[in-house]
Amino acid sequence: DYAQHTTDPTQWYRTRQGGPYEEYLDWLRRCFREVARVLKPGGHCSVVIGTVLYKGEYYPLPYHFVGLMEDLGLALAQDIIWHKVTGGVKRAGVTIQNPYPGYYYPNLMTEFILVFRKPGPPLSQNRPETERERDRIPIDDLFKYELANNIWHIAPVPPNTLDHPCPFPEEIPYRLILLYTYQGDLVLDPFAGSGTTLKVARHLGRRAVGYEVAEKYVRLAEARLREPLNLRRLLIPRYERRPWAPHHLQSSLWDDEAGHAAR
Repeated sequence: DYAQHTTDPTQWYRTRQGGPYEEYLDWLRRCFREVARVLKPGGHCSVVIGTVLYKGEYYPLPYHFVGLMEDLGLALAQDIIWHKVTGGVKRAGVTIQNPYPGYYYPNLMTEFILVFRKPGPPLSQNRPETERERDRIPIDDLFKYELANNIWHIAPVPPNTLDHPCPFPEEIPYRLILLYTYQGDLVLDPFAGSGTTLKVARHLGRRAVGYEVAEKYVRLAEARLREPLNLRRLLIPRYERRPWAPHHLQSSLWDDEAGHAAR
């Protein structure tokens, strides 16, 4: 049985079906029924998934996906926000060009990392104390600045880095595998793509199995298994207070402040 599943499902508009959104949900249901079946009791399934914007319409895929997984017997354990920091879909220019109510189009800078758990005893139960201590989660800068919160700041893989349309950063499976598995556990990625999860799992001393239907991505994944980890520097947000007032109040506010300063 697999202790952990970490995956990023094939995006709807890139699937071979090309059919209605409801058919894509049915396809996901069939795929993750097998994931739930082979997941070890007490194990976790982590899925990187975002709202779909396709041909001008929104499809709230993460919210539908939670219900789908609950129907399969898996409980939502954590919802983590992946803030892409330097990436995402830029759309705010529409609002800048049309600064009127009803023309609000924010940049899409986030996806969900949804973590589900299969009912059963914790993976730490009946595990030797030496193994538990060996794989203790380090309370280091990564934990203090990132893992302690449910918003993770990770830049996407830069364009043209890999011959794959949507690879996800190695930092994501690195964190999830450390948080939800022990060395020697078996990790599955049913949508292996460029092999990111498999590569990271092997470097962390876990066993890994991946499935991929495109032959060129199988070859890419096999080649990447021999490469070193590529973990980048932490991106730590910093906040500052800035003077601000609602636009329609600004003139009177600044006039009042100027008057107080003069007195």
